Amino acid sequence: MIGTIGNPVLINFDLDFSIKNVALLKFAQSKDLINVFVIQILKSNIILEQFNSLSDGGVQSFVSLTNIRGLIFPVPSIIEQNEISIRLKSIDNKLQTEQNFLHKQQHIKAGLMGDLLSGRKQVSIKEKLLNQIQ
Repeated sequence: MIGTIGNPVLINFDLDFSIKNVALLKFAQSKDLINVFVIQILKSNIILEQFNSLSDGGVQSFVSLTNIRGLIFPVPSIIEQNEISIRLKSIDNKLQTEQNFLHKQQHIKAGLMGDLLSGRKQVSIKEKLLNQIQ
């Protein structure tokens, strides 16, 4: 609600915990909504645009509970919600895998650059240029 707006998280356990300046959306698994679908909708541009138009504040953004309760989003059939959720979860998993790979490659590059710049490893530029030309 205050500060970082539009960062939804799905909690799949039933424990008591305390929150401050965060909107907690609790609902029993209903016949009309799947919680995994709701979290995907809350991450979507449909909701982010509503948050942007509703948020107040200068240094820190603020969205009231009244505005959060009034969010509007499409509710397809349970079958469609399930299919959408499965596909988006698959895309999220692939994206996470690619981000992990990119992070690992960046870490390797930083290590190699450190070795090259410190002189621990040497590369013959002349030999590299000849290999690129051929």
